[in-house]
Amino acid sequence: MKGYHRLANAQFQLKDYKGALDTCKKAESKGFRGNRDINNMYAKCNPLAKKQEEAMIAALKGNARHKAEGNSFFKGGRYEMAIEKYSKVINNLSNECEGEDKKILLSCLNNRALCYMQQQNYRQVIMDTTQSIEIDNSKNNVKAYFRRATALEGIEKYRSALADIRFCTQAQPTWDAANKAQYRLDQAVRTLKKATSKN
Repeated sequence: MKGYHRLANAQFQLKDYKGALDTCKKAESKGFRGNRDINNMYAKCNPLAKKQEEAMIAALKGNARHKAEGNSFFKGGRYEMAIEKYSKVINNLSNECEGEDKKILLSCLNNRALCYMQQQNYRQVIMDTTQSIEIDNSKNNVKAYFRRATALEGIEKYRSALADIRFCTQAQPTWDAANKAQYRLDQAVRTLKKATSKN
């Protein structure tokens, strides 16, 4: 705990309020929730971190700004507003864009899919992740495969979900959530095979 507190304090002194806030959140996730020193630091840097983030967003322009605003809405649980911002970017950019635009487009597609996932809008998740995979079908895009697998599982397309989740476990063999999903989907596909062979 002392290590987290010292790091957050150093970040605060350097006026990296967002970094200090992230360190406090990390400390909480590691079991130090309710610690007085961490709570005090959190309370001290939270309003300053918000101001810092607002200033950073205000300095951005165009698609980068819409994406940052979308991320901010997402963090606040305002998924409809986040979807609106991500959609602006997605509509502004084509699948053939390159460089920084391509990175922004992929990020917005994956983030919008995550918003739709929160709303259990699985078909829209599948559409966004499929577009993301078509633009960047690389081993780096495992989040898109994982989200699509989850959405496919949500609409009971177990075989397709299993194919996507296998991509994830091959790309990142130690990913616990993907390994658990693969086991679950394996069971679902086996059950499905048994049911269809009986009919």
